[in-house]
Amino acid sequence: MRRYKLDLYFRGPLLFKEAGTIAVGIDSAMQTYRGKPVLNGSLLRGNIRHALRQLLVFADKAEDLADTFNEWFGNASGEGMDDDSANLDPKRSLVQFDLFWKLVAPIDPVPGVRTRILIDDNGNVASGALQTMEDVFQFRAEEEPVFCGYIGIDESVDESFVFWLERALCYIPAMGSDKAIGFGKLDNFIVTKQPAPAIAPLNLSSSTERFGFSFSLDRPLCLGGPRTNDGNHIVSSEVITGNVIKAVIANACSDDSSESDQNALENKLCFDQLIVNHCLPAPADSPGRMPPLPHSVAYIDKKNGENCEIICATNIDQHQQWLYEPSFKADRSQYQELACRKNLGLSVQEQMRIVLVRTGIESTTGTSKEGELFSIECVVPETRVYTDEGESEFTTRWCGNIDLRGIPAERRPTVTTNLQALLAKGLKNIGKTKASTYDFQLHDEPFSTPQQNPIETGQLAVVTTMSDSRLFVPGWERRANSAQLGAWEHYKEYWKTESDGHLRLDRIFASQILRGGVHHHWRFQKNTPYCPEWLTTAGSVFVVKVLDDRGKELLESWQQCGLPASRDGTGKPSDWHTCPYLPEHGFGEILVNWTAQRALMPSQELVNG
Repeated sequence: MRRYKLDLYFRGPLLFKEAGTIAVGIDSAMQTYRGKPVLNGSLLRGNIRHALRQLLVFADKAEDLADTFNEWFGNASGEGMDDDSANLDPKRSLVQFDLFWKLVAPIDPVPGVRTRILIDDNGNVASGALQTMEDVFQFRAEEEPVFCGYIGIDESVDESFVFWLERALCYIPAMGSDKAIGFGKLDNFIVTKQPAPAIAPLNLSSSTERFGFSFSLDRPLCLGGPRTNDGNHIVSSEVITGNVIKAVIANACSDDSSESDQNALENKLCFDQLIVNHCLPAPADSPGRMPPLPHSVAYIDKKNGENCEIICATNIDQHQQWLYEPSFKADRSQYQELACRKNLGLSVQEQMRIVLVRTGIESTTGTSKEGELFSIECVVPETRVYTDEGESEFTTRWCGNIDLRGIPAERRPTVTTNLQALLAKGLKNIGKTKASTYDFQLHDEPFSTPQQNPIETGQLAVVTTMSDSRLFVPGWERRANSAQLGAWEHYKEYWKTESDGHLRLDRIFASQILRGGVHHHWRFQKNTPYCPEWLTTAGSVFVVKVLDDRGKELLESWQQCGLPASRDGTGKPSDWHTCPYLPEHGFGEILVNWTAQRALMPSQELVNG
């Protein structure tokens, strides 16, 4: 991908509106990121695309150019397709804009405000129409506010893009809010081609079976769940799931190959057998993969907070009566949650977030489209860590593992070489903000999990899920009498079926979430009735009895490669054609007999209760 630096020179006053809560007495505030004024890349992109459409009126072969512009900027899902088309995938843009264009001059603008009023038809001041706007740029006459950002274009895009980019920028008179009263005049711009970044080789042994990888992100991340028709707020997950990483790798492999997508993935990477665990956030100074707080951990307040105890409910006989009310995940306060995490030796951290508001624009009027306003809550690549000394902030790294043991031994060296070549270039276009990785590192050893006690035949084993898992049979709601069964019966059936009766479920501490949507139906359930997936959430705990040596072998195998996804309605094993929630995609990762969890024994007072 080629990169261009774009410097934009404005004449003040200038206002790019901030969305959300603003200071009392201010009607319009400046968009900021990390305390500095910014111009949204989506605003710049929209202005350029609109200008290009206007220029088509004066261009030769306007129809061909319109198709070219659509190739460059892409289309949303379903745009430009016939009604009979069964394709809901969006047409990805070949041109990527930075999320923010950042102020580079003046370095320290002086904040201030200015006021405006509305004049009625009689030339008088309209009642209640005084507006106070934040004016960030109180700079000297010889200073110009300059915003800088980068544009990346795919190698398939020819150099004519720069020609049309410059024509579009010349055609744009102003940007931002209140252009009609002279705000945001664009005085000048400079487009500079950037040298190709140096790619540092990644070196792993050809005999490597498992290894870790970590990276930072160049912008806030938004990996939103499925949207509903009546929902206009998208909340990002902190976890970058394995199927997202594999999808980005697949796109990079397709870009580098002349073969068909499927053949390239199979020949170069043995893609179906490649296991990629979820990438979990951690402070950059102490990267690692911390498990979630188990649902079986209970906080017990004996005397109004003066005498507290944290235990693991798996360590109490299931027929034991509770002397005090335990607080589990759904009941705990933030203070109790932090106390439980500290007691279990987990990192006490919180990902910082930012909310961005976006809307569609009518191309003819330049106004907001009706019903197309939405907001995205993004994870900022910074971590706030709570310690006994107070709060600290760190740059975030995401950490994951890749497992090659499912790939035939004779093909692993080739797969390792090809995988390193792809990863050395970094991962691009992650999530809705099109985030890219930087400082991508491979680690000879995988990121370790907490210490786990051995699995013993004839004993109980405590299984804790590190990632969401598909343990319910799809379409169970439609099975005879199934809707009347509780979660216990469904989990009991799963463990019995997948272990062929070698493991028996003893008790559960679990919660579930629903996943589905239009795209899920089209992609995985085509020509079948729609049915959302029931996923068991990370941190769920299952206590199972290991009945024999075969049960022990199965648990040890799943400890390495993850719990198998539940079979489909016909009893067949699930694969990537019908299910995205596979162990190869990082789902179903487990810990067995986590030492710290087993150590949270109840006090004698609770046992006697």
